[in-house]
Amino acid sequence: MSRSHIVRFVKWKFAVFQCLISVDTILLLAFTNNHSIAKICIKFEFKANFIKKSILIVYGFIFLILLLLFIYSLLKMAYSEEEKKFLKQIGERIRYFRYKVNFSQEELASYSNLHPTYVSSVERGERNIAIINLNKIAKALNIKLSELVEL
Repeated sequence: MSRSHIVRFVKWKFAVFQCLISVDTILLLAFTNNHSIAKICIKFEFKANFIKKSILIVYGFIFLILLLLFIYSLLKMAYSEEEKKFLKQIGERIRYFRYKVNFSQEELASYSNLHPTYVSSVERGERNIAIINLNKIAKALNIKLSELVEL
C-alpha cells in the first residue's frame, strides 16, 4: 500500500467514524514507518475516548437529576387530603393577615427572614411549614402565633 492510499484510508476513517481511528489503522500506519501520522491518530483516538466518557458522565448526571425529580414528586404527594386541606388553611390565614397589614410576599419574606418563594409556597399550602417559621411570620405580621393557627 502506498503512502497516498494510507492517507486516503485514514481520511475515510476520519469521515466515517468522526475521528475515531481503529486500532488496525494505527498498526497499519506504524508499519509504514510514518510515526507522526500514527501519533496523530492515537491523539484523535484518545480525544474520542475522552469525549465518549464525558458524554456518558453527562448522561449519568441527567439520569440522576431526573431520578431526584421523580423522588421529589413522590414525596410531594405524600400528604393525605386532610393534611393538604390543613396546610391550605394555614396558608390562607397567612395571606389574610398579610393583606390586612398591606404587605407583599416579598416584604413579608424580608421581615420574617425567609425566602419569597418559600412564603409563596406556604401561602399556597404546598409546604409543611415548621413552627419556628410560623413564629417568624407571626412576629413579622405583629400577631400572636395562636391567631395564625386558629382555624
